[in-house]
Amino acid sequence: MPSGTCRDHAFDTMTRQCMSSRLAAMLKALAVTLAGGCIAACALVARQPEKLPDGNYRISCDAPLSSCLESFENVCQPRGYDVVAASETRRHSDLQATRDVRVAKSEAQIRCKRDELITGGTPKPAEPAAPAAPTPPPPAPAPASPPAPPSGPPSEGAAPGIPQSREGFCREGSDRDRTPPCRELGLLSNPAFAVAGPDAAASKRGARAPVQAPFQTWPAGSSPQEVGARVAKAYLARPLAFGAPMHYAEACTWYGALTTAKLIGDAKLDAALVARFSPIVTPAGAAILPLRAHVDDRVFGIVPLEIAMHGQGQGKGGDRSLEHLFLGKELADKQWSATTPDGITTEARYWVDDMYMITALQVQTFRATGDVRYLDRAALAASAYLDKLQQPNGLFFHTATSPRHWGRGNGWFAAGMTELLRALPETHTRRGRILAGYQKMMAALLRYQTASGMWQQVIDDTSPRNWAETSSTGMFTFAMVTGVKNGWLPAEPYAAAARKAWLALVQYLDANGNVRDVCVGTGEAATSGGGTSAATQIQYYLDRPRSVGDFHGQAPLLWTASALLRQEP
Repeated sequence: MPSGTCRDHAFDTMTRQCMSSRLAAMLKALAVTLAGGCIAACALVARQPEKLPDGNYRISCDAPLSSCLESFENVCQPRGYDVVAASETRRHSDLQATRDVRVAKSEAQIRCKRDELITGGTPKPAEPAAPAAPTPPPPAPAPASPPAPPSGPPSEGAAPGIPQSREGFCREGSDRDRTPPCRELGLLSNPAFAVAGPDAAASKRGARAPVQAPFQTWPAGSSPQEVGARVAKAYLARPLAFGAPMHYAEACTWYGALTTAKLIGDAKLDAALVARFSPIVTPAGAAILPLRAHVDDRVFGIVPLEIAMHGQGQGKGGDRSLEHLFLGKELADKQWSATTPDGITTEARYWVDDMYMITALQVQTFRATGDVRYLDRAALAASAYLDKLQQPNGLFFHTATSPRHWGRGNGWFAAGMTELLRALPETHTRRGRILAGYQKMMAALLRYQTASGMWQQVIDDTSPRNWAETSSTGMFTFAMVTGVKNGWLPAEPYAAAARKAWLALVQYLDANGNVRDVCVGTGEAATSGGGTSAATQIQYYLDRPRSVGDFHGQAPLLWTASALLRQEP
């Protein structure tokens, strides 16, 4: 046999052996996968709901929550059920090449509905009684006695039908956060509670009727309904960027679009914004989920939490709203999985930008769950940031090493305090500190508002190089509108300032619903080429490029539209 033929024969033999080895490995992996799937499936089938002494049912399974809930379908037929409590443990790969998110375990507790709740019926009226003979008029009634007091003091923040026991369903978060009764979830089959449950206790927040008059009439094309719809639809027209984690500015825009669509009452727009999330929970969209232990990534959770509160996706086959809730809640809990000795998340950098990222996520989780732990976390962090960063003039430095009053940096703080104050009860021990910091800042902003109604890139720089910047203006307008409507700020002079700012801001919108003159993403001057002197750092901020349609500018415009539309605090 020629030498070349021998070499070819040897190579061919090695190739077949290699292919055979690979095939064997593939078959082995397939067998392991099938066996694991069979074990999981058998475990799910084998586990039956357990009936509890109070008449509720509970189940635990090694599958997604939606699959776990399917086990209850036959239990409560034909009435349906309410989810009393639930949890889902997710795991994800830390490998950049395999950004896979898996469900390790889920648990649920449900309560079967009564017949009239599922059918919409009402109790059968009593048969009319036969006419009776006339009777003499009764004696004058005795003075009414006051109603009997409740048998015991209500739990702080408790809502009807929500279990106060931590047993079995309050396993996440650090022990130091567990002082209040743990209420992980409301009844998500009752959207009214899910959306407005914590705020329904108006007396606890000292809520008052919002001031509406200065914000009810608008020139053609500038109403919050029109502008909000245009900007929300502009966001929806942009495709999701698969293959990379979502930027925090887009998450903030999506959140604003959701709140605006709901307040406008555009069910079609709202449904489309909710449906936009569906690809993210598939393997193809897993890379969109931001996974870093960083405030800019964690804030993504405000989107699934808002979707959960919209109550869409509930019904037979599992409550998708619960899946959204757990995804957002997981990010909020992970943010506080490690804390400094003062109880604040180790993710806190004491950059002014953080105050929206941290506060928005924790407050939004409170709104979705009713659990006051999340409010306490946000209030603690806000108080610490105020003590460290607010200056005597009421404004904030970008960072300690970049002590300049950059517009959007201050805007993040204004918006974060506003979201927190909307939810924080007047009886909360930290509310006074946060409200004082907010009011001090608003007074400073009033002094620096330009004649056009806008605020500038560097708030207090008076040089002709300075320029009107839209993202900061949107954030300040959101804060002022909300403050006037809730009575935190006097209507005179703040209502006129907020109205003037909104009318100026909408002039920067183009025909496609994109806002111009938005400062692009900006790191602190000291570490981003701005040097250390006041002159070089101010020049750094003034030289930042301006963008059109940047999510940093789209988001606050939507927040402001929502603030103008809200009939409640």
